[in-house]
Amino acid sequence: MLPELLRSVAEHRVLRRYLLLMTGLLWAAVALIGVVALVALVVSLAVARRLRELQQRFGPIESFDDLPAPGTAVPDFVATTVDGGTVSAADLAGPDVVVLFVDGSCATCFDIVTELRARPAPTSEATRPIAVVIGQPDERGALVAELTPLARVVEESSYVGLPARFGVRGFPTALVAGGGVVRAASHRLDQIDLGISA
Repeated sequence: MLPELLRSVAEHRVLRRYLLLMTGLLWAAVALIGVVALVALVVSLAVARRLRELQQRFGPIESFDDLPAPGTAVPDFVATTVDGGTVSAADLAGPDVVVLFVDGSCATCFDIVTELRARPAPTSEATRPIAVVIGQPDERGALVAELTPLARVVEESSYVGLPARFGVRGFPTALVAGGGVVRAASHRLDQIDLGISA
């Protein structure tokens, strides 16, 4: 009788420990699921916030074509450059001019600076490139510094300014414009020339 009682007590203790262990594991699983759900919620809110910011900067996107087509008319515009000069549609009504659109937060946009340096220097101020740098001041400062010796630089804080007016939605973008129209467009300056769209 006593051995059976001892064995029953031992089994009861083992069962109790097993139940305590399983209960602990269950609570740990519930806590882990809660943490994962909380992290997923925070990430989702961060992504939604970033998408709203991008929509405010880009404006509504109506097409997947992010390059203006050759022959597109140059929009009417007037802008002040970082050195106090002025550029306007009139500057693109004569000889062909390279027009760059770059984003200060875009790493590949710095490649276009290298490509611009590799091109022959313009023969006159009228054919000196125009560079539109988009982004907040802390984002665009480095690109502005790189481009100022090479081009007439215009700063924009929003994509709904000059980029949207030219039909540019991807960065970097390089255009050749002259005679009042876009002659060529590409995302790489070294793949663009008069009459060539890459």
